[in-house]
Amino acid sequence: MSASKDAEIGKVEARNGAHPREEILVFLKYPEPGRVKTRLAKHLGSEEAAGVFSRMARHSVKTVLATCSEARRCTILCDPPARLTDVACWLEDIPAKTHPAFEAQQQGDLGARLEAGFHRAFRRGAQRVIAVGTDCPGITRDLLNRAFAVLEDDDAVLGPAEDGGYYLLGLAHDSSAPFVDVPWSSARTAETTRLRLKQASLNHRELPLLPDLDTGADYERLRPLFPWLAGPAA
Repeated sequence: MSASKDAEIGKVEARNGAHPREEILVFLKYPEPGRVKTRLAKHLGSEEAAGVFSRMARHSVKTVLATCSEARRCTILCDPPARLTDVACWLEDIPAKTHPAFEAQQQGDLGARLEAGFHRAFRRGAQRVIAVGTDCPGITRDLLNRAFAVLEDDDAVLGPAEDGGYYLLGLAHDSSAPFVDVPWSSARTAETTRLRLKQASLNHRELPLLPDLDTGADYERLRPLFPWLAGPAA
């Protein structure tokens, strides 16, 4: 890590420390070939799979940042932690009304990472928090705004994915319920999350079902709908 980039990240976190009422958490990995999109790499090769991942991640971050303001903070949670500065450099050219904060993801399974991210956001003073990943090319500003609108009246919002997972989860208050004994990265992830919300008496609404991109078959099916997947970084 360079001292100048460390200082820049600290300044961004300080600027965003005014406790906006809403916060979006973006969970992403550094696009290192061989460590991202390994199932897609069987179809495209490690280098091109990492390129597709990079374009999807930048698309997700660009979409999120387009909705952020003084009242809505964006925090990018990075994995692995040692790549925090590299992630900040990789994404620094994306236009933003307000600068995002960068944090390392807590170690552990996906549930532990999500729970920690939500907990920190609520401790900062957020009243509504949503989390997104980078596997869904169909994420839009409208969907993000709709998710926050749901949280004005409901406890939670879920954006289910076609593979049985979810591309978005939002909460109106801090709760560990959605992360307890969930089979992550499986066809039962969203189903189990719904059950955990119900068991905790947390009412929720859902956004439209959307596809994730994880495999070669996903890529070939979605590329005609999202031509930028095969083009320059978003």
